Amino acid sequence: MMKWTRRYSMITGVALILLTNLVVLLGVRFNHSGLADSTLQLSQRELRIPYRWRQNNDNNGISLMLQWRLPGSLNEYQQYNNSPGWLDKAKLASLGFNVSMSIDTDRGRTTYQKQLSKPVFLVMEFDGPAYQQSIELAKKADADDSKKKAVDDKKKDQPTALLQELNLNSRLFIVDASLDREMLRAKYPDTRRYGIVRGQIQPRVVYDKEKRPLMTGYVKDVSAQSINVPFEFRDVFEPIQKKNQKYGYADNDKRSSFEATVAFGRRLEPWIVAASTK
Repeated sequence: MMKWTRRYSMITGVALILLTNLVVLLGVRFNHSGLADSTLQLSQRELRIPYRWRQNNDNNGISLMLQWRLPGSLNEYQQYNNSPGWLDKAKLASLGFNVSMSIDTDRGRTTYQKQLSKPVFLVMEFDGPAYQQSIELAKKADADDSKKKAVDDKKKDQPTALLQELNLNSRLFIVDASLDREMLRAKYPDTRRYGIVRGQIQPRVVYDKEKRPLMTGYVKDVSAQSINVPFEFRDVFEPIQKKNQKYGYADNDKRSSFEATVAFGRRLEPWIVAASTK
C-alpha cells in the first residue's frame, strides 16, 4: 500500500508539472499569435543587461530588464517613489479608487495609505512628448547648475544632465493608465510608439515643498519588467554581458550599443523578435 501511495504521488507530481508546462506553452503561443498589440524598437537605454546572467535551472535562460521612467522625473516632487504627476485624484477615481475622504485629516490620510492596489492597463510611451519634456528639464537643470560647476573644478568633467538625457537615459515613459484596454489603444493608436502592459497602481498621500498634502498614486508594479532572450539572440547579448563584467556599468564610454525589437502580444506580454549590435 505504501509503495502504491508513493508511486501515485510521484505520478501525480509529474503530471502536474507537465500540465503546468503545457499551460505556459499554450499561453505563450496565444500571446504570439496574430498581430502584435505593439512593437517597440528599443536599445541598451531601455533594456538593461544583467551584470551576471540569472540562470534558469530548466533551460539556462537569460532575461533583460525593462527600464521605464515617469514624466518629469528630473526634478518633480511627484516622481518620488513612482508617483507621476498625471496620476492625480481624478485619475484615481477613474480607476475605481474611493477618493471621497479629505486628505486634510489624519483619518483620511491613513485611509488612503491602507487602500490596496488595483490591476490596471498602463501605457508605455517610447521617444515621445514625455521624453522631449525630460530633455527640456535637463536643459533647465544644466542652466541652474552651471554656476556651481564654474566654481567647482571636481564637477567640470561630469556629464551634464542634457548629455545623459540625450545619450544614456531611457526614453520609455509610463504616461497613462485605465481599466479599459480598448479605450487606451484608441487614445494611443501608434503601435510603434505606445505599448500597453498590465500593472498595479496604489493611492498615496505625498507632500509638496510647502509640506501640504497631495492626493496621488504610484505605479506599484509593471508586469512586463523582465523579457526573456530567445536562444537565437544569445550571441548578441552574451558578449555585451561579459564586457559589462569587465568594465562595469559606471564606465559609460565602454558600454556596448544594441537594438532590439520588442513585441507585446495578445496577452500584452513582451518578447524579442529581432536584435543586433550597433
